[in-house]
Amino acid sequence: MRDDIAAVVEDGGTYRNRPHRFPTARAYGAWAADTLLPNVLTFTPGTVADWEPWCDLHNGRGVREDIASNIIKMIVNQDFSSGLTHGPLLDHFPYLSEPPVS
Repeated sequence: MRDDIAAVVEDGGTYRNRPHRFPTARAYGAWAADTLLPNVLTFTPGTVADWEPWCDLHNGRGVREDIASNIIKMIVNQDFSSGLTHGPLLDHFPYLSEPPVS
């Protein structure tokens, strides 16, 4: 994974971009891979769940988060939005409302 991310930021020339500026693409690839893996989420009870490694937030994962955008930001080292949205959320588990009927 480190080498793959390094290749992406090398080709895009983004490894020197802020907020995660590194002297080499390999250094950025190592940092991003170490941030994303192992894929284990920790959570501090009594706090708000938020996982956005782009902003160094690593506390569970909220229901409303666009996880695809968060991961892509880390891989390309630039801001990105997938444009994905969700429907209304319920206030109880499983939180997701029924899909719309067509």
